[in-house]
Amino acid sequence: MFWIGAKATHHTTTTITPTSLLCQFGLLVSLAFSPATWAQAGAKAPLLYKAQHEFVADDAATRHLPFVGGTGPVVPKGLLVLPETTRFVLWAELENGRLYVLENKGAAGFVPRQRIPISIGKNGIGKVAEGDNKTPIGIYQLQSHLVDAELDDFYGNGAYTLNYPNALDRLQHKSGHGIWLHGLPKVQAERSFLASEGCVVVDNATLTALADLIEVGSSLVVLSADALQWVPAEEQKLDTLNLQLAMKRWERAWESRNIEQYMAFYAGDFTDFKLNRAQWQDYKSTVFADKSFIELKISDVMMLREPTDPNVVKVLFQQDYVSDNLHWHGHKEMLWQWQGGQWQIIYEGEG
Repeated sequence: MFWIGAKATHHTTTTITPTSLLCQFGLLVSLAFSPATWAQAGAKAPLLYKAQHEFVADDAATRHLPFVGGTGPVVPKGLLVLPETTRFVLWAELENGRLYVLENKGAAGFVPRQRIPISIGKNGIGKVAEGDNKTPIGIYQLQSHLVDAELDDFYGNGAYTLNYPNALDRLQHKSGHGIWLHGLPKVQAERSFLASEGCVVVDNATLTALADLIEVGSSLVVLSADALQWVPAEEQKLDTLNLQLAMKRWERAWESRNIEQYMAFYAGDFTDFKLNRAQWQDYKSTVFADKSFIELKISDVMMLREPTDPNVVKVLFQQDYVSDNLHWHGHKEMLWQWQGGQWQIIYEGEG
């Protein structure tokens, strides 16, 4: 937030009209959300980093790096687990108007590769309702790629659709649709910072270049109100261990077909948006009784803390399910919440 003050030297009489109030309100909104660097889509070319030390040397970025001078690999705070098969994550600092391209180097941590100016919703961040012209905060997957021929010129040379509202958004009763990552109108070289109806906007050349890094269906976009923070990878591993152990016990309870042990992992307010906890237990009891064995294989696990609630972790993975009468392979999504001193499942569904 920026504060503007002035010492009065004389008294004047001012007539306040509705128009002047709107102008003053618009100024306050702009000041509240405008990034210090006045970044906006197309305002300047992305900054490119070949190595981490180049990112550290960038004065504007160094304030996010408490590990400067450290020796071990580092990771973005909140990004708990990411398989090496997912090479890039797009991480937006919404209030600062920056989109970072982060490369996953596996055991070597993450390296920032690009910092891109962006524009966001006209009314800032924290989307709650249809038509509020705000950009949502959360973790989203890129669902599809719309090419130039499918779009009005307003969206530039392409767009990637995001899965807003995601499962946590729906649990929080948020509404709206059509949140995209898209380009600039071709007649515009740049766009003001607060300009979209909730979408994240980049310049067209950058959008084209991102196509080489994005895998539709699995690539992640993190939309955060806060500045990107970094922590040592070892610290993040310790933070993740309890949840990994809980997931392993949940998996074993499922394979054992022990309904009491299995349901102990599900919170009282659990839902899959079709069944509540009691209905889920009835359904699973019937399934377990129909099986002579169940075998699970879970792979390509991703774990990320939700930006709107650090007690909730989004878990995405590939699941192979084999029983005597069913074989299923596909994407799964779960939301685990830390409550009552343990991890509990508040949502489960196909990802």
